[in-house]
Amino acid sequence: MGSITDNLKEGLKYPLYEPKKVGILGALYFIITFIVLGAGHIFFSSIKNIAPTAILENATAVSANSTTVLANNTIVANSTAISTSGSALSGNIFSMISPVSSAEAIILLIIALIISLFVTGYLFRVIEFTVDGKNTLPEFNEFLNMLISGIKVVIVGFVYSIIPSILGSVGLSLSSNPSGIISGIGFIILIIAIILGIILGLMEIMAINNMAANNGSLRSAFEFKNVCHLICSIGWIRFIGAIIFLILVGAILIFVVAVISIVLMLICSLAGEIGTYIGIVLMAILVVLVTSYLQIVTFRYYGALYNEAIKK
Repeated sequence: MGSITDNLKEGLKYPLYEPKKVGILGALYFIITFIVLGAGHIFFSSIKNIAPTAILENATAVSANSTTVLANNTIVANSTAISTSGSALSGNIFSMISPVSSAEAIILLIIALIISLFVTGYLFRVIEFTVDGKNTLPEFNEFLNMLISGIKVVIVGFVYSIIPSILGSVGLSLSSNPSGIISGIGFIILIIAIILGIILGLMEIMAINNMAANNGSLRSAFEFKNVCHLICSIGWIRFIGAIIFLILVGAILIFVVAVISIVLMLICSLAGEIGTYIGIVLMAILVVLVTSYLQIVTFRYYGALYNEAIKK
């Protein structure tokens, strides 16, 4: 695995040549996280504000029906009324959520999705640069092309994952069946879904590479015969080993960053409440920077695997 190791070493150095661009990507990740958290805050704050009223109203209805049960001693008939009133609680809560709050949360999530597509398009451009033999990081420009590239990558991921996802859902559903035979069939289907998901996941990586090598042609990502040929050129075992190697190195880096973050938080917390807030901010900055760094390394490595395949 000498060349694969060399590719990863080069990939780990690659983002460090232009830290400013890594910082820009990290800022985008921070904005996405901030927007998603903001949408969640708006939505759950709306529920929190209306929940007490809804609970009191429905508790009164349940109490009234409970009194009827005790008075008439008709448990079966009135328990239905209690159940109806109780189940209405959750329905009333969500029906009372302000349409304005829901709209604000949805708009924020859409904005986060669009920015995520730009980020994905940029990472796709990293593969394009790698395949073209360029040793610089892509510029943050031609935003429409970045958006389109991001959408294409999402489409490829969806197509390659749809069959394993369906099989997995069927398997989970059947495996929970009381019947031992049906449950066993569901378990087998679930195992097949996992294996198929791994195989198609590996193919997806090379499919995106193939799309990048063919000027972003979406059709190239679904040339299954060519995609399999590229993986076979490297060797399935070697290709799987390369991905596992990448995951292990990434996991080690994440562990180191987690330890550093915890130590940083503990040190900052000694300064009191203000220090704790400073520690949280510093930890957030560290996390998004490392995330952007690892993403660039990963997509650079994917492109390098494609280059290895076409050399065979």
